[in-house]
Amino acid sequence: MKAMEHLFPALTPRETFQGPVLVTVPHPDDEVIGCGAMMAWHASRGHRVVVVHATDGAGGDPDGKFGDIASLRKAESARALEILGVREWRELGFRDGRLEEAQGLEGILEDLLRRLQPRTFYTLSPLDNHKDHRVLARAAAAAAFRALPPGTECLVMGINNMGLPNTLVDITDLLETKERALRAFESQLAYLDFATKVVWRDKAATVNIEDPGVKACEAFMRLPASRLPEFLEKAEALEGVLYPA
Repeated sequence: MKAMEHLFPALTPRETFQGPVLVTVPHPDDEVIGCGAMMAWHASRGHRVVVVHATDGAGGDPDGKFGDIASLRKAESARALEILGVREWRELGFRDGRLEEAQGLEGILEDLLRRLQPRTFYTLSPLDNHKDHRVLARAAAAAAFRALPPGTECLVMGINNMGLPNTLVDITDLLETKERALRAFESQLAYLDFATKVVWRDKAATVNIEDPGVKACEAFMRLPASRLPEFLEKAEALEGVLYPA
């Protein structure tokens, strides 16, 4: 029997991850929560960064406080991405909260991946809690497997939970920028101060890092594109164990 080994996530140099970069998420703000600091770093290095929001974000105002919430969230997202130095994003416009009904999502993502050919692809975990997140994760992973070279860096991020990260990236010098971008989402902060919680989550990710200079990290499940189908299969099996029918 193989001896048991430690499985602490590796602290990986940022320079490992190169452009161009594609980030696919369901809702405006998910990308900042998951990889806002790394997007700012990529942009500062001159890497092309493209963000794709799959839904219109119209489900983000359950109490009807803000009127045209979809337009407001789009404007908030533009401000947040400007803070990060990101100037390219696309809105697919599918219905917020009903992404499982989206026709052609996987094909749209596959086309984007083929055209951009990112060297680093950020997407969501199929183990995330929100159903739109799980739908996007599965569609994006299937599209990436078909469209990208097998060794393309895929950084899978948890939004509602940390998932099972195997890679940490030091964002100590970028945490303040990330927090400013998070605070651009005023309509969402009216319901939940997720900005403060995300900052503390990123700080907590360093719990096993001995270097006192590393005060915050973004955490990812780092996989080559060739392993995404296996990851999806195992994630679905784990979901069945955790949430039996």
